[in-house]
Amino acid sequence: MAHRKADYPSQIYFIRNEITYEIIVLREGEERLTALLHPRDEMKYIIIVPDESMIPSVRCPDAPCMFATIGYSDSDVPEVTFYLQEDYVNG
Repeated sequence: MAHRKADYPSQIYFIRNEITYEIIVLREGEERLTALLHPRDEMKYIIIVPDESMIPSVRCPDAPCMFATIGYSDSDVPEVTFYLQEDYVNG
């Protein structure tokens, strides 16, 4: 599974089973950056946000999206939690 640097505002993309996945990391106040995304056929997005409360304010591009948060505890291994686009109302 190859991965490459993506065009801004996405950080990285990879292709699996002929589907392109782009990963974008948003910080608070950067919710509008998703307007810069230009999805193509067979493209999906994984949008990483600081916490779940930010998800409703992020507008997904015209492509399937999944959200994720990354938490750190006492372990060196981060805890990743995924959220489905369908579970949130996008503005």
